[in-house]
Amino acid sequence: MKIKWKRLLLTLLVFLVMALSSCDKTNAAMLFEATFDDAAALAVWSASAGGRAEVVQGHLKLQSISDCFVFESLESFEVKANRVYYLSYLGKIVPFQIGDPTFCTSFLILKVVQNGRTLVSESFGGAPDWAAKGFSFQVTDSAPIQIRFEVGSYRGVWIDDVQLVQQ
Repeated sequence: MKIKWKRLLLTLLVFLVMALSSCDKTNAAMLFEATFDDAAALAVWSASAGGRAEVVQGHLKLQSISDCFVFESLESFEVKANRVYYLSYLGKIVPFQIGDPTFCTSFLILKVVQNGRTLVSESFGGAPDWAAKGFSFQVTDSAPIQIRFEVGSYRGVWIDDVQLVQQ
């Protein structure tokens, strides 16, 4: 009789351990978030010559006027070597018209830069309606990273809800 109770207790203990270990434990830590609710949100970004950045109705509009326009975070984000991070944002591109100049290899490219070296370079594509984009990447170095948007669209691209999260 004692053996059955021990076996039942052991089975119950194993079941509880398995159930608890399978629970979703998100250790994600938000490192950066930009919502562009007003023009003050532009203060943590730098913009190169050749384009324009403005907040319109709570969204960021980036437009290339005479060159590949670079819009990047002033702040560098501390990361830990060999960790995985997730960068996400919402975006849309004003449709291209025949005859429009293009100044970059794509209408919108999002880059993650560390020590002047590009770790990730992701093209947005050509979505004319709001679309969520994101990607995971792993850093091998503990040097800080920056977020950079490169815009080649003369008609403009729209960005919102930029988030950098440690997984």
